[in-house]
Amino acid sequence: MLKKLTLEDKSEAEQVDCFIPSTNHFVRILGSSVVEDDLLALFRNGGITSGHTTLMKDGTSFDDDGNLILLNLEGVAFGGEERRRKLAVTTGTKKLLAVRIIAPDASTTSTESQISDAWFGTAGDAVNLKSQYEACSYNTIQINPANETIIKNDVTNIVSNGVYTVAISTNVIGASDGTIRNAAVDAATTSLGSLPDQFDHVMLCLPSGTGTWIAYAYVNHWLSVYNNQWCNYVSGQMHGKSNIHFYPCYTFHFFHDSNPMRLSFDSYPKHRNRT
Repeated sequence: MLKKLTLEDKSEAEQVDCFIPSTNHFVRILGSSVVEDDLLALFRNGGITSGHTTLMKDGTSFDDDGNLILLNLEGVAFGGEERRRKLAVTTGTKKLLAVRIIAPDASTTSTESQISDAWFGTAGDAVNLKSQYEACSYNTIQINPANETIIKNDVTNIVSNGVYTVAISTNVIGASDGTIRNAAVDAATTSLGSLPDQFDHVMLCLPSGTGTWIAYAYVNHWLSVYNNQWCNYVSGQMHGKSNIHFYPCYTFHFFHDSNPMRLSFDSYPKHRNRT
């Protein structure tokens, strides 16, 4: 998977991770810098496609942190299967979920209501993700906050105004963002069931403590991740009030190819490990 990342100094970076569909986890691909450079070059020249290309290699291994060890591309084969996607869906209603996180040593600063207002305008914020997407698409796309009552393992879980709070047992301070991201996905899945089967896009609002990055997303995927307070700055990012990318655009394919602005929503492949 191609990861688009913005750092605290507003600089941008690209990385390559591997997505494990059976767990909904991403793992870093570790090896020499040449390996990542070669993979990034393949993404850029169309040799492989984020979210649709399968990386296959005999004898691969993982380290103790779950990272995929790939020292070189010798013996690596790239495959693919027919895309499981909503083909260029430029109209319709899309259901979004933001996830707030409570850990033993840190929590997402913003409340559920503050996050909901920033993304969906539920408390009166006139400039938000929902309003801007609908305006740019001339109201052919409707962005709706998830509102769900889900009973799982005899426990009733309520998603209200597009935001749900999960508790994780992992300490945030000093941990990698990937560790907290995967723990949050696990916790949300335990409470709500399969996230990609229920929501068109999921945004994780991680507590502070994992580094100085701002936000990132995976191209052609349903997940984007924000570093604490940056979860609240979506409308400003979309309006160009800062030079930070509006991250769901990577998965929703927000194109500036001509006027009017064109929007399309792609889903993601659900089977096999993918770069």
